[in-house]
Amino acid sequence: MSGFRKGDRERARAMFKALPKDIRKGIRDALNKNGSELSEAIRRRVPKDTGALAESVGYAFGDAPATSATQAFRAKGSNPADPELTVTVFEGNNEAFYAGWVEYGTAPSVSGQRVGARNSDIKQNKGSGRQSYRTHPGTPAQPHFWPTYRSMKRRMKSRLSRAVGLAIRKALK
Repeated sequence: MSGFRKGDRERARAMFKALPKDIRKGIRDALNKNGSELSEAIRRRVPKDTGALAESVGYAFGDAPATSATQAFRAKGSNPADPELTVTVFEGNNEAFYAGWVEYGTAPSVSGQRVGARNSDIKQNKGSGRQSYRTHPGTPAQPHFWPTYRSMKRRMKSRLSRAVGLAIRKALK
């Protein structure tokens, strides 16, 4: 059970859309600061080899920019129905397509098929009698995105709550 009654989601979306511009601006400023701070913290924790993955970390209002790489990591802000009040923190682009492999690691694999075997499609010029197998040692996980998000979640939520409260108090004066 989600804890919501029928129609709550639609009412909440209508309320967000009906917010005065002053309140929306206060929420947007807090979301902007949260997105900026989180993307910078992730960028500092990214394992740096070529630096392409660290350069690909960013944030945007609404959805992440379209790239040919799969945007696997998204941390949404307050209201996905309203792109103006939604922040997406992302990493990975066409150059740094391996973001998920770095975050979660890869499994080691050894294929039982011999490279260069008679009925194999894979040929290898290694000389006669030498057996070689396709292997991949795997890579260990180097978590950086989600641990950073979880460590900053409480602070970002508090900032957003304060901004909403302050904006509402200003609007009621």
